[in-house]
Amino acid sequence: MNRGICTRLSVGLVVGVVGFLCGCGESSPSSPNGFVVADDTTTCIEGQSCYCAGGLAGTCASGTCRCTTDTSNCPAFAANVAPTFDACGGEPFGTWKATAVDASVPKLWVNGLLDSVPCPFATSEASPLPSFQLRLADGGTGDVYTDGTKLTGDIQMWCAAQVAGNSAACGDLSDSATGFYCKSTDCDRCRCTGRTPASSESIKWTRTSTQLSLSTLGTFDYCVQGDTMRLQNSQGIQFVMQRVYTVGIPVACSDRSLETCTTGTGCHLGVCGGATGCETATSESRCTNQIGCTWKASACGGTAGSSCEFEDYARVPGCTFTMTKPNCVGTPIACTAKTSEVECTSTPGCSVGSSCSGGAISCTVFDFSYSSVLPAGCTCTAGGRCSGSLLCDSQTESMCKNPNLLDCKWLSQTCLGIATPCRQLSVDVCARVPGCSLQKSSG
Repeated sequence: MNRGICTRLSVGLVVGVVGFLCGCGESSPSSPNGFVVADDTTTCIEGQSCYCAGGLAGTCASGTCRCTTDTSNCPAFAANVAPTFDACGGEPFGTWKATAVDASVPKLWVNGLLDSVPCPFATSEASPLPSFQLRLADGGTGDVYTDGTKLTGDIQMWCAAQVAGNSAACGDLSDSATGFYCKSTDCDRCRCTGRTPASSESIKWTRTSTQLSLSTLGTFDYCVQGDTMRLQNSQGIQFVMQRVYTVGIPVACSDRSLETCTTGTGCHLGVCGGATGCETATSESRCTNQIGCTWKASACGGTAGSSCEFEDYARVPGCTFTMTKPNCVGTPIACTAKTSEVECTSTPGCSVGSSCSGGAISCTVFDFSYSSVLPAGCTCTAGGRCSGSLLCDSQTESMCKNPNLLDCKWLSQTCLGIATPCRQLSVDVCARVPGCSLQKSSG
C-alpha cells in the first residue's frame, strides 16, 4: 500500500531535479505524531514504536524506550540548508540553458495518514546535471526541454514512520507510478531516489517584477543579470541559466557516427545498397528480400530533418548552442509564395491584402481604341495599336477584371509586400522565417 510520497506530480516538477520534491501541504509539525521520540529514560507504552535521539529505532520494554541500534558508527544527520535567493526580476526574453543546479531543499514533503509531513532531507547524490532548456519569446510563447535525471537523499526513520503509521517501513514510501523508491539504511534512515522523465513542450509565460510563470511548469522566482538568469521553483530548487543562441541544421544521416545516428528524426542504423531502388529500404528485412540488395549495418541511413526542433539542440549533430550572437543568413521566401495567412503575417515585410495576380502580358494583343482608360504599362495610338507590356500585379481591381485581361486574376485575400532580407532580421525573428537561418558568427 503506497500511502507515501507525494504523488501530485505535474509537468512543472519535471524541470526540477526530481519529481518527488513536491510541496503537497502547508502544515509544518514540529514533532513526530503518533509515536514517541525519546531517549532511554523516556516512558513509553508497551508495544508502541519509539525512536531514540537522532531518529534511530528503539523498542518499548517495561515502559521505557530503549535503543537497539549501535549509533557509534552512524554519521550525524545533516539536513540540507535552504540556499538564499534574490528575486531581482529583469528581462527574461531569449533562449536559456541550465549550467548549474542547487537541489539542497531542506524539506521533503511526504503524504502522512492525515496530513502532509515535511521531513528534513539530506541530499547524498545528484547525477547528472539535468538538461534544462528554455526559450521565452516575445508575446508570451515559448518552449521547454528537459531530459530525465535523478537525485538521491536521506530522511530519518522517525519521520518516515509518520507516512506508514507506527510501522517504520521505508518501502511504504515508494511509488512505482512516479518512479520514487526508498530503502532502509543501517542507521535507521530511508535512502530515497527519484527520477524525472524527459519532457518537451510549447509553453505560455507571464511575469511580474519578481516571478516568472511558465504555464504547466509552475511559478519561479527569477533574477536576470546580463546573460545569466537564476530561477527558483516553489520547492526551493535553484537553476543557473546561461543565455545561448541556437544555430545550425541537422547533419546528413550519411555523415553521422553510429552513436549519434538515431538522435532526432529521419535517420536509422543500417543502409541498403546495390541495385536501383535498394536505397528505399529502411530495415534489413526489407532490404535482403530484394534481388541485388545488400544490407550494411555499420552505416547511418535515411533523411535527416531540414531544420532543428528545440529539443534537438545539444543533442542532434549540427544543432548547437552558441554563446556568441549568430548571423542571420539565407533568402526569405517571397511574400507572394506564402500559402497561409499565418505564414504571411509572421514574415517581416509581408501582409495580407488584395491584389491582381498574373504575369506580364504584351499590350499588342489588345485593342483599346474604344476605351479611355488604359491598363498601366500600355501605350496606344489613336488607331488602337498598343505597345509595351503590362504587369497584372500593377492593375487596379476594375482593370484586372477587364475581359481583355484574361490572364489576370483578382485575389481578394493574398500575401503582399517584399520580405525583409534575412541579414536585417533579429536573432529571435530569424529562426522562424522560412528561408532564413542562424549561422554561427566567425567572431
